[in-house]
Amino acid sequence: MAFGFLFIPNWKTELKILINNRLFQSVILIAILYILSVIVSENFSFYVLSVKEKILYLFVPISMYCLLITDKQKLFGKFLFGACSLIQAIFAILFFIQHKTETEYLYSIGKVLPVIKIQHVQIAVLISFTIIMMISVLFSETNKWIKISSFITAFCLIIFLHIFAVRTGIVLLYVMMILYLGLKLIEFKKWKMLAIVVVLFPILIFTFYQNSTTLKSKISYMKYDILQFKNHDKNAFQYSDSRRLNSIKIGIEIANKFPFFGCGIGDIKDECAKIYKEENSSVESKFYYLPHSQYVYFISCFGYLFGFILIICFIYPVVYFAKQKNYLLITLYSGLLIFGIWDAFLGTLFGNSIYLFLIGIGLSKNDNSITH
Repeated sequence: MAFGFLFIPNWKTELKILINNRLFQSVILIAILYILSVIVSENFSFYVLSVKEKILYLFVPISMYCLLITDKQKLFGKFLFGACSLIQAIFAILFFIQHKTETEYLYSIGKVLPVIKIQHVQIAVLISFTIIMMISVLFSETNKWIKISSFITAFCLIIFLHIFAVRTGIVLLYVMMILYLGLKLIEFKKWKMLAIVVVLFPILIFTFYQNSTTLKSKISYMKYDILQFKNHDKNAFQYSDSRRLNSIKIGIEIANKFPFFGCGIGDIKDECAKIYKEENSSVESKFYYLPHSQYVYFISCFGYLFGFILIICFIYPVVYFAKQKNYLLITLYSGLLIFGIWDAFLGTLFGNSIYLFLIGIGLSKNDNSITH
């Protein structure tokens, strides 16, 4: 995908058109700022490790823009997401059925069912995205059997996501469902239905919480973690939520220490390690978390000025999709922005892939306009 544009005969002409697109410009600016971070980075090996995937930002959007993606291909892509998600769900449910006692123990200590290869928070995010894609099929102009299939797929994945009980996935699911259904109902001027959705979803969420011992257990676990963080407990690093909060606090400390240009992408790991050692020398190096927030990560690595520019570029796609009135992409990218509050996902292959996927689909030439 990175070099696919080279096989397009008129790719130079396409690039001249694309270079004026503000969405593409926001992606390029993110890549350039990452690359220029070498100026303030002393640890070159970690710099290369952190920046190498950002090189893809310069090329993947070009290749995806050159692709002519038909409505049928988009529909196939949605069901491909659905199939992959269902495979993950079946794998986890089989474990759930075969290891009930072990499952109860996993839930009691805040862990989750096993899934194939990918990390549990990431798969929960992808499944929540898939559900929204399946719901979008219900509003498309396609035959009823495809709509029935999409409804069944979405329903099964919603049930699984609640059994899976990863808080990130559940939060994103309900936020995106309310946003997407709200936008579509506003588009069709279904005001009474909109009011029902706004009232019904909080009731559903509350009802599910009241009847889910698993989720209650996870919420209690989260409250305990936060309490350990607030009390500065010496063993707080052993709890996942406490580690995340502490990493965000450390990221803000680094931003205040290097307010102008940040510590540099290459040095963020070393700077975090220094603070961890100063605050608690007994903490194992495997718990030296980088800032677990995409926004805090930006300002700690790039300083307040350039970090703010990166945040603007990071947020801009949702504005672009709003101008295009692409409600599905508005919803999915908004979910990504919310996810970024507590996860610096652009530092992972998963994060870069999902980001470029949404950007690429948004740039596809069969959108209403490519010049906004």
